[in-house]
Amino acid sequence: MVKIVYTREEKSLIFEKNQRFEQNHTKNQEVMQDYIKKDIYEYVKNINIDEKAFTWFCNIENMKVKDSFLEEFYVYDNIPLYYFERPTIYLNFKQILSCFFIVKNIVQNIRDDVEVESDDNIFLDVCNHVFHLKCHKVLGESVVNTVSKSVKDKKFKMLLRTLRGIKSYIKFKFNFSSKDNVLVISNVMNLNLLKVNNEEKFVDTQIGSVVNELKEDFNVFNMQCIFNLDMLDKGLLYKEDYVPFEFFMIYKKLKGKKLVRTNLIKNNLSNFENINWIYEGYDLKEVMLKYAFNNLESKYMSDLIEILCAERFIKKHKIKKCILTDEGDRPRCFITAGNRQNIDTFAIQHGIINEVSPAYIINTKYNNIIPKCSFVWGERYKNMLKNNSNIYNRNKVEPVGQLRTDFLMNYLKHKANDNNKVKILYATQYFKDLLMPATDILFDAINLMEKDYEVIVKLHPADQYYDIYKSKVEEKEIKNIKIVKDGDLYELLAWCDVVVSVHSTVVVEGALLNKPSICIKLPKYNDAGGFIKDGLSIGIENENELKNYLDNIHSYKFDEKFNQYMQNNFYKVDGKVTERITSTMINLTKNQLGGKI
Repeated sequence: MVKIVYTREEKSLIFEKNQRFEQNHTKNQEVMQDYIKKDIYEYVKNINIDEKAFTWFCNIENMKVKDSFLEEFYVYDNIPLYYFERPTIYLNFKQILSCFFIVKNIVQNIRDDVEVESDDNIFLDVCNHVFHLKCHKVLGESVVNTVSKSVKDKKFKMLLRTLRGIKSYIKFKFNFSSKDNVLVISNVMNLNLLKVNNEEKFVDTQIGSVVNELKEDFNVFNMQCIFNLDMLDKGLLYKEDYVPFEFFMIYKKLKGKKLVRTNLIKNNLSNFENINWIYEGYDLKEVMLKYAFNNLESKYMSDLIEILCAERFIKKHKIKKCILTDEGDRPRCFITAGNRQNIDTFAIQHGIINEVSPAYIINTKYNNIIPKCSFVWGERYKNMLKNNSNIYNRNKVEPVGQLRTDFLMNYLKHKANDNNKVKILYATQYFKDLLMPATDILFDAINLMEKDYEVIVKLHPADQYYDIYKSKVEEKEIKNIKIVKDGDLYELLAWCDVVVSVHSTVVVEGALLNKPSICIKLPKYNDAGGFIKDGLSIGIENENELKNYLDNIHSYKFDEKFNQYMQNNFYKVDGKVTERITSTMINLTKNQLGGKI
């Protein structure tokens, strides 16, 4: 009997010590007293799950079922609600296929009976309903509810945030008739602690400089989203005007359903039952409908109400232009609402776009769901959108550079470190099955290093696992280390000799400061950002490889591939990205933007 263990804490294959199995022992196996433990992802390390998942995903979208494609299963007044849930649907879709490939390859390579132990419902259902394996569900980590003081503290901070919002709204209304009104959708997650004019303060590094420039010519309504109450302090420490997104959500809850005209809904969601869900000879229908395409009608209705409320908001407040980041996520509702109200809509590239990005790589007959003008980092992303998605061919895509590079200009003059100590900046991610193995590899490599080192662990804004890093520091006896949640990211980049991550975009910002980076290749997240493939980062698979690069990082030289990457991806690093964006927003006419949609 062979056991698959797939839990939040562990993902491994366990054999009895004397049991025969097909693959040879490797350094990823852990020989115990009575059994042999093997890394579960060894069975999918040669499979490009992203590519396979996105290919089948697109094939399903292109299937015609009862004269309708998937995007037509639920439409309201020419709004295809599918695309507002597509990124989330795909995330679950890919998770199912990831589980599928793991189990399939194990079953095909193991001659013995296999049983499963897991706390993951998707994995259990794939094992049970697709492969008919014996399964045992185990309890996941217990969540301790902290009450009283922390809850009261958050309520008080929410009150302060509300009062700030009321003040900002009154200020906006006071200037209502003096200038054209512009709506900005921002996110508290994008606030970072920076040094500006020798003063440390929180700055919105995604869209904040644009907001400040627009104030010269427009009356700006900055609607700030917050989806994690642990970030309340950031929002309160941010000194610029904003109105909490929660105000809009209250309006949506009170008035939203009244705006829906049910006679405009075309509902063909029953067609999901008739899609061909057979993949590589296995029927995945049950798990796909349960986890990837579940509860769609209520989700679509929520998106629809948000669009209609956004339309009403835009009309009531006489908004002339709308700009936001992360157009593939929730802000798409405001883009669509703005397009339907025939205002100028703009979006700024938020993160890395690749050929399998479900928020961007869209082929559809509906083009009212994207901005009339998309500002992208460089020519590469413009070409990617134009070549892989038919709707971006109809609208303007303008390379302007990465907005955050405007903030980097003050850090470019830092001198290189001239001592022999290796200064390591570890940029984390917030997925537990990513951060745990990556942290183990880094800390094990550090303990092997011949040179002295200093480490700063910079937590991703959504990384809530401080205690895990702290316990691993103690477990592996790591010295000279700090764990930082906020802090000035660019100051940290200027300080370090090398950035270590899995696929954080921090490595990109480090490259803009001529800092080399090392990406840890994990089977499930193997070069997810494409940084290794594109020559931006060094790729490693284990602690010994990482140790060798860290010990020799001071002698590392960038090659021509790196230089070409920087040119193709970032247009110009000249401190004028904000200027290019605001100039386009002010000067472009509706004809240049594509006219009425």
